[in-house]
Amino acid sequence: MTVADESILIGVGIPPEQARRIGTKVVTGITAAGSAITDAQSLYGRLNIVSTTAASTGVQLPEVDLGVTVIVKNGGASTLAVYPSSATQKLNGGSDGAAFSVATTRTAYFQRIDGTDTIAALFAAS
Repeated sequence: MTVADESILIGVGIPPEQARRIGTKVVTGITAAGSAITDAQSLYGRLNIVSTTAASTGVQLPEVDLGVTVIVKNGGASTLAVYPSSATQKLNGGSDGAAFSVATTRTAYFQRIDGTDTIAALFAAS
């Protein structure tokens, strides 16, 4: 199944808010970077495939609307640190700016549930 990129939907006249809800942006070939939220690789897709993960590197979730899900697959060789969209955000009610670990070959789903928290769920190897 192919899902249209939100920019394509906007380009054909669908209002931006609706396009964001039905479209998705798939980004592949991502290389994790940094060892903290301040220097992690920024993500901008709704479905993100990280292909290179050196030890202690990570990615930072994009800023999204409430209820929006972001998926991160770790296809790299090391555990991936996934940081919230800002240093004042939490993942699963944890500490501000703290990372969520995604082991190699695993996929995690992140859904923004309020102004400061995002829930994270880890799924089996894929």
